[in-house]
Amino acid sequence: MAKFSSPEEIKFERVTSVLRDWVNEYFENQKSLQNCHVMSDTCELPDGLIFDKELQMCLRTLYSRDAKSRFEDVEPTFRQTYSWLFDRKVGFEDWLQGKVSSNIYWIQGKPASGKSTLMKFAMTSDLTREFLKQYDENYWVVAGFFFHDRGTSAQKSAEGFLQHILHQLLMQQNQLFELIYPISKRVLEEELGWSTDSGRPLPIAWNLDSVRKALTLIGRKSITKVNICLFVDALDEHAGGHRELILILKDIAEFTKNPFFRVRLILAGRPENVFRTAFQDCPGFSIHNHTTEDIRQYTKGRVQQEWQRVLTTQPREELEILTERIVEKAEGVFLWVKLVVDEIVEGLCEGDTDEELETLLSTMPTELGDLYTRALRRRSRSSLEIIAKYPEEAYVMFQILSCTFQPITLYYFLAATLFLTTGEDTYPNLQRLSQEQMERRLNSRSAGLLEVTRAEPKFVQFIHQTVKEFIKSANGNEVLKEGLLGKRLESGYRLMFRYILKLCEFFVPDTPDHDAQHFVGSLFPYYAAFLEWREEWRVADSFESAILGRPKTVEQKIILCILSTIGYEHTGVNWIVRKTHTCRCLFFFVCNLPLSFKDYVSRQKTNMDRDELHVVLDSISSSRYGTFTWYDEPRRSAHLRESRARFLQILMDEGLVA
Repeated sequence: MAKFSSPEEIKFERVTSVLRDWVNEYFENQKSLQNCHVMSDTCELPDGLIFDKELQMCLRTLYSRDAKSRFEDVEPTFRQTYSWLFDRKVGFEDWLQGKVSSNIYWIQGKPASGKSTLMKFAMTSDLTREFLKQYDENYWVVAGFFFHDRGTSAQKSAEGFLQHILHQLLMQQNQLFELIYPISKRVLEEELGWSTDSGRPLPIAWNLDSVRKALTLIGRKSITKVNICLFVDALDEHAGGHRELILILKDIAEFTKNPFFRVRLILAGRPENVFRTAFQDCPGFSIHNHTTEDIRQYTKGRVQQEWQRVLTTQPREELEILTERIVEKAEGVFLWVKLVVDEIVEGLCEGDTDEELETLLSTMPTELGDLYTRALRRRSRSSLEIIAKYPEEAYVMFQILSCTFQPITLYYFLAATLFLTTGEDTYPNLQRLSQEQMERRLNSRSAGLLEVTRAEPKFVQFIHQTVKEFIKSANGNEVLKEGLLGKRLESGYRLMFRYILKLCEFFVPDTPDHDAQHFVGSLFPYYAAFLEWREEWRVADSFESAILGRPKTVEQKIILCILSTIGYEHTGVNWIVRKTHTCRCLFFFVCNLPLSFKDYVSRQKTNMDRDELHVVLDSISSSRYGTFTWYDEPRRSAHLRESRARFLQILMDEGLVA
């Protein structure tokens, strides 16, 4: 028997190191035998070949291209900026080496101060791995997740976060799958309804409860050496409750209670009170206190390049003075610097003198919101001839993007804007534009506040989360309306729904135009349900008008497209899309359209198909056929209960049920 004063004691480390080697040797021998054995919950592991297949299926259900694309889309560092991160005085190097007991390192900073770029730099730096090796020489899993409020559900939910982390962990440490095999098996066969004989495509997500259980099991039960360094960026952009996210992160940090686990958890976000309180005792820093030299280098590099190209006779001192003035006004906000330097460079291209550039800089507001207002009002000096056309296009662009439920590709974003501002049904000129021309059009119409993603496919997004927040604010909305007096202004939800209905009019079944079918299919229920619940606008009349006159087969194809993209089960589809007609009552129910449902029932109650009514009642009472909702958990379950009660009340009010 041996006693130790703490886990950090060198003798304890030596003893546990020997024990780990013995355990690892034992499991290597066991794996070579490929024998079946029984887990603690009586779920038997299959033989080696089948086990590998099960692992691959599990990885496929966890994989999300969206989570990876956000990381790829983060701006890389400019030249040698952010190298200060590994200065000894910052403390990050010592923390990576395990010289600090806390498992969490907290990086906070003002909005748009460069936190995401710093996190990407740290995660991909060879120095990070080098210092981790000094903490423990065994293999380190370096993984990350960058929350993204402007993106998909997978990019901003705790569920998407944990799925991505579990996927990266299993990809790099296959042996851990043994621990979670029972959970994976249940997810595939029970929760997600998949079996090896079904022939159905694999789903791509677990629910939050299952993925938390899987990670917790790995953290607590693993008896093989696991080192994980995890980067989690933009905590403030998590779409759910921040306290729940904090609990999840602290649970991961607690994995080190297992002596076979080492965890380094690097977190970044705005200094909101909930995070400041949770991580106040953790080592870390405020990024805007360290980036003065980075801002100076970025400013000097960009301005000097343009200065030398167009003003080679100007004295170097003028450049130094201008650079220092920008650094002073920036107050550590990198996005402010980028936007200001863009205007300075534009001024240089237009032939501004150094005095005029100084005057231009002096008029620049220091607050981002004021800078966005200036950008929208000013537009571009190089495009004065079409400024008169910008206000309505800008209004539509910002409205539909701020109200989108899913990312929109650049072509369809511009096509929607063109239709909603001109009423044109076809876009021959737009179709002839190159990718670069379309990006230039987006940039000019949005005053540079919108961009396309780096990763394919090219989705449109705000250049930063602060732009989205500004556009959705009362001040931002008023700025967008300037110059549109007398125009009919609609919310982004109504605008986008009108475009979806226009695509319904030109819907051609069985064509390779998957983007068009995506709009008609997966986006229709989001916007339709939202408009009925939030804006009290009955959408049935507009929908019926859009498909009026279309052949019955096309009408049914449109409805099938909507039902299939929201995952509606086959037997329910057969009830809705029948040989002679489409059962509108059940269709409105599954799409969660109470106003359309009420109007239809009120007009048709004397001629209601009794079988259809029976199916609706059965669905409300037993959840036989699901109802769509645009909410994610935890609000999803509550909204579904509310919607079922509302549909039942409609039937009771119409005297169709007692």
